[in-house]
Amino acid sequence: MKQLLVFSLFIASAAGLGAQVHLEPLSRTDSAAIYCERVPDSLNTEAVKYSKQLYSLLLKGADPEKDFCFIMQPSFQGERALLLRPGEKFGRLTVRTMTENLWVANHNGHKARVIESEQSIEQVLSDAIQHAFTEALTHVADKPHDKGFDGTVYLLLMPGDSGRWTTGTIWSPVEDSPTFNLTQRLTELLDMPLDGDTSTMQRELNALRFDEDE
Repeated sequence: MKQLLVFSLFIASAAGLGAQVHLEPLSRTDSAAIYCERVPDSLNTEAVKYSKQLYSLLLKGADPEKDFCFIMQPSFQGERALLLRPGEKFGRLTVRTMTENLWVANHNGHKARVIESEQSIEQVLSDAIQHAFTEALTHVADKPHDKGFDGTVYLLLMPGDSGRWTTGTIWSPVEDSPTFNLTQRLTELLDMPLDGDTSTMQRELNALRFDEDE
């Protein structure tokens, strides 16, 4: 009976995600964790400590005035990050992957490492990635949804005002929604190196729209 209740709650939660087309604002504690800001002792939970440690590893050296960042946090697999540094002729992609899920590693007393790879990309692909970030983060909707018991949390960051990123997050977006398609394309970019023709990905990224009425 307990298993049925948990399953029913999960289905109810997933059903409530039907409107999850837009990214949502980051929580106060997640934002503080990204910028390594102090949070009140009452909010400094194990989850916040985990976030601080994770973002310090995945965003090391990232510049809020220059870099576009995509962070992927699966429930049990190693967390990953994609960093784009635009340039005048080429963009530079940096991919970072935890060798083990950091939360699980900390719980088991392990030391997870970061594997990093880097690649230059053509300007047209760099521009398409920037367009997709801008389109999604321009339509962040302050309509928080309940998160389920499993899944993947995605964070997007792009250069904003006053030396801080413009940010948004979503948990396991609904299939075939614009946000789902965006996270799928960005996840593909995590699997470097990029070989062959990337024109299809460029078109898909450029076609993404997050209209207010969706």
